[in-house]
Amino acid sequence: MTPEFWIQLATLVLGGAGALGTVYGVLNNRISGSAAKLHERIDRAEAADAELRRDYVRRDDLREDIHRLERGQEAMTAKVDQMVSNLVPVLARLAEAAISMSGKQP
Repeated sequence: MTPEFWIQLATLVLGGAGALGTVYGVLNNRISGSAAKLHERIDRAEAADAELRRDYVRRDDLREDIHRLERGQEAMTAKVDQMVSNLVPVLARLAEAAISMSGKQP
């Protein structure tokens, strides 16, 4: 084995290692760029999801509030009905008094 053989072998090994290093660097940059784009899309999707969750409420979450409002409305309707039922006789007596007073004047 001559020194020329060893020089050629070393050149071949170093050239191969350099080529492998270059291929590894190029592939690593492509993968890193793709991963960065993917992470950016995931972050945007998570931000959009968080915005949707902030702006909208599930119907199940509102159910108890709706029932509470309906019960309050029913209670208010009952009170108004009671006030009207109490007010009708008073208005009837006032009308009778007004009629009786107008009948006495002529």
